Amino acid sequence: MIRGLVLAGGKSSRFGSNKAVASYQGVRLIERAVSLLNELDLKPIVAVRKDMDYPFLKCVAIHDKLPDQGPLGGIYTAMTMFKKTPFLVLTCDMPRLTPSALAELLARHETHSLITAYSTRDETPQPFPAVYEPVLLGAVREKLKCGNLSMHDLFDRTPTKKLIPWKGESNIFININSTQALKILETLSSD
Repeated sequence: MIRGLVLAGGKSSRFGSNKAVASYQGVRLIERAVSLLNELDLKPIVAVRKDMDYPFLKCVAIHDKLPDQGPLGGIYTAMTMFKKTPFLVLTCDMPRLTPSALAELLARHETHSLITAYSTRDETPQPFPAVYEPVLLGAVREKLKCGNLSMHDLFDRTPTKKLIPWKGESNIFININSTQALKILETLSSD
């Protein structure tokens, strides 16, 4: 059974404060991400730093076993704790994601593809949202051991099922890295 994993353990250094609790359309970003996974009955897990806690989420929170390792660190932690579980992974800072985008990704998922992801029109894979199979644990561990935290490198080294670009809104995969970007997105959403 696939579970949902929200990566929310970043430093938010470009954002200036903890972006997971920033609001978009009146809802905290992290709550929005968890809600998406709940809508699809994916029993969400949130990966966070040791100094973070979100008791208001009412879901499983796990602390990164290896601090400051980016998204790979959160994925690694989840895979070591839930060894046989594939994860639909998303980040907490993608407020335009929709349940239908995630549902299509799940419908197109095949277990023999170690990563199932969307790709851009130029066939660049999008690391989030994506389904990561548990057999990737060894590759993730090796990348962490070598200090190579690149998600795109993981794609390059893994048999990946690349999906056709999402046909809906073009900004569905936007992630928020600054308060200014969040304000702009809010403005665009209200038009």
